[in-house]
Amino acid sequence: MFRKVKHLLLLTLLIVFTSIIITNAQDVPIANSFRFPLEGDWSPLWQDFGKWNNQWNGYHLGEDIGREDADIKNYEVYPMADGIVKFADIVMGYTVIIEHKLSNDDPDGDYVCSVYYHMKRPGEGGIKLTLGEVVFTDSPIGYVSGKRKDYKSLPHLHFGIRKGSYKSGKDPRTGFWHYPGYTTIKINNEVQKNPDDPTHKQILTDWFNPAADKPGFIESHIIQIVQSTIDSSSKNIERDSTSIDQQGGCLILLECTNTPTNDKVNKITKIVKNHLDELDISESVIRRYGTKRILIELPRMNIEERKKIIDYIIKAVQVEILAVETLGPVIEGDSITQVPIKEEEIKTEKEKLLIDSSLYHFEYSKPKPWGRSARLPVSLSGPADELALMLTNPKGKTDIRFISKRELIDNFETIDLMMGSEPLSEGPYNLTVKRVTPEKVIYKIELWFTVPKDIQITTGEITLEHTIGWWHEYTITKYRLTFKNEGDLPFFFDDAEIVFTLPGRKIVGKLEEKWEYPLGSLSVPSGEFELRKGRISWFAYDGPSDKISAMTRLYKNDKLFLTFPMKLTIEK
Repeated sequence: MFRKVKHLLLLTLLIVFTSIIITNAQDVPIANSFRFPLEGDWSPLWQDFGKWNNQWNGYHLGEDIGREDADIKNYEVYPMADGIVKFADIVMGYTVIIEHKLSNDDPDGDYVCSVYYHMKRPGEGGIKLTLGEVVFTDSPIGYVSGKRKDYKSLPHLHFGIRKGSYKSGKDPRTGFWHYPGYTTIKINNEVQKNPDDPTHKQILTDWFNPAADKPGFIESHIIQIVQSTIDSSSKNIERDSTSIDQQGGCLILLECTNTPTNDKVNKITKIVKNHLDELDISESVIRRYGTKRILIELPRMNIEERKKIIDYIIKAVQVEILAVETLGPVIEGDSITQVPIKEEEIKTEKEKLLIDSSLYHFEYSKPKPWGRSARLPVSLSGPADELALMLTNPKGKTDIRFISKRELIDNFETIDLMMGSEPLSEGPYNLTVKRVTPEKVIYKIELWFTVPKDIQITTGEITLEHTIGWWHEYTITKYRLTFKNEGDLPFFFDDAEIVFTLPGRKIVGKLEEKWEYPLGSLSVPSGEFELRKGRISWFAYDGPSDKISAMTRLYKNDKLFLTFPMKLTIEK
């Protein structure tokens, strides 16, 4: 009797588990729409995929995208595609792994898993996920954490994509789990420090590069899906050899060259869109993908017309055509659209490429302040070689930095080159890159930068903590000043100070109605910049708190340059 009951119980459990498996299999969504996990631009890229990290003794298995002000702003993190939560717990901040089922004909396999590190913890403003939960691209799975305990550098999102379905347990090659941030190898409780260990390369092959310089996993899948959408939507549209319609068409993938800034990529996108609008190509779609790519979707048109548009794009704006993919039959004929080129839209930047290299890729960012001077961040990738980078400023002074073969293994390496001390001029700054052995100049460019003529303050806030003991004490707990620098170069202030007005305040019988706190010299980089300080100092004042006022004074060349009234918040 007992055996019969036992067998019936086992049979019942088997049926239940089988039904659960079948139900789950039916509920698994197909990843048929892809996106980057953060809204806006996929930048700044702090650490690229495949880059060696000496601190972690491994190659990076994803991309780190910075969000420095995550402690005061909520940056939503979205899944890259629809999928099922396979892991959600505290590793480095709240860490989530999502398994995605790819379409049957996907060349990248049946499944991939996306990995998200450094998010806010549930209970601290984060979103709690449950294992087996289905998530979708239009609903956030968390927020970038702004707390130091959730990352080791500055607030950012680590995003990686591992091949295959979800794996539990440890990776026998590394001694760690299958979803780390680096290819770190641990043998007999000792971390291995040899970057040439072939195991690192083996582990790297288990992962996709999320963005990459060539179209990475997400971008390539977006293109595939756009193509599929156009093909399917065009089947029922009547062909007309004299008009532009949505049957066929093509995709053009562009890459902005010469290390474009975010603003420049936006400008190029707008220029292309404006000219396509002028041509009445109303069905065209222009989209930004990644940090420096633009995807153009053109409807079906005469092949010569399309060639003319592509030629125009290359001539009018600073881009490289990475790929042109035809999505259907093109129209044969002699009609050629005349594309007007506006002179003011042709490249006008004061830079001159003197020598270029097909083997190496170079980028430079806007100069950043370094004390009372500025540095130019230069990034490069290419074959492992010993290189010398030289930047000569308008005064003839040259800063030289070297990159060893070990540092440059077909991954981006960033070097800061000294531009000189203030006052900085607009140029020319000559950037030269030489191969050391055999000695050869492989890259040379003449750079010019806009000198900031003015500076703006958009926000000024101070929070005071009011406590009562032997006297009324006010402590500065928060200080925030937001600048806008429209130049390319940093703007330098000789000195800055906070000045409080305290009506009726007396110290030892003497009237002292002002209290000043020095902030020291200040460097403001290009673009938006926020100066923030925590608990810094205090003062005593027995008068009414609503009479207190404050301002920030900034000095340049020993003269008062700017005064900004501060918004006060007093907490008791």
